[in-house]
Amino acid sequence: MTGLSLSAVEREVGLSRETLRIWERRYGFPSPARDTRGERAYPLDQVRKLLIIRRLIDSGHRPGRIVRLPTEALAALAATPEPTQPRRVEVVEILKRLQRSDSEGLRVTLAEMLRGGGLRRFVVDLAPDLLEAVGLAWASGEIGVHHEHLFSQQFAGVVRAALAEAAAVLGRGGAPCVLMTTFPGEAHGLGLLLAEAIFAMEGCRAVNLGVETPVDQIAAAAFAHAADLIALSFSSSYPRHHSRGGLAELRAQAPPGAQIWVGGGGAGSRRPGGVVRVRSLDEIASAVATWRKARPGA
Repeated sequence: MTGLSLSAVEREVGLSRETLRIWERRYGFPSPARDTRGERAYPLDQVRKLLIIRRLIDSGHRPGRIVRLPTEALAALAATPEPTQPRRVEVVEILKRLQRSDSEGLRVTLAEMLRGGGLRRFVVDLAPDLLEAVGLAWASGEIGVHHEHLFSQQFAGVVRAALAEAAAVLGRGGAPCVLMTTFPGEAHGLGLLLAEAIFAMEGCRAVNLGVETPVDQIAAAAFAHAADLIALSFSSSYPRHHSRGGLAELRAQAPPGAQIWVGGGGAGSRRPGGVVRVRSLDEIASAVATWRKARPGA
């Protein structure tokens, strides 16, 4: 294999395979190689270019005007006219550890950052900056795919360890019961983990199913766990037309009394009735308080 598969590109970039094939025929880009089985294999430089194109399309650019442009021109087009803010020291330290493939140092540094400010500050204030910086560093070629995977594993391990410690203090949690997962095709689970931490600190009973759960199984799990809330995470690379269709299907199948909450960069503004968008991690606490206020006996 000389690059990412079509399925992997579809998942990582957030463009459908139909779109990628149309562009390949119409614009001559992307131009994947073929693996030993004859399947498309997309080099990483083409994947990075596709990521920039996707961001430009999200901001209003038309594919026909930008897909043929060289990567340098696309990057210049995507560059913000405002001066970039300097990276915070925590981000710089984490990227240094990643570039050195320092697995143990990465774990220790993340754990020290979490202990230094506490779980809530780490999740709400620091973690989003770290996730964004690592993603951008990968897209720009500053780090490799294996570095991003290393970060994801160590980051998740540190947060889960902190959640286990918090559970011993906070107890098992109470109402509402929050069922958490992502739709098929959404393999990014770190946002889900951060939301789980906030729900736990708000005294909720969080049931995290992990990623890529079929819609009918999400509905079945909501009945099985008597879920009050179904919380779904969508990364910015997830196709928004897929999320709208899946949410409408889930709303039809889920328990009538269970609210559906969505969050993340790919949640979008257009969604079926009965679906609540939580715009940021720090909004979860107030959303839970509002839910409890509406249900005094919960």
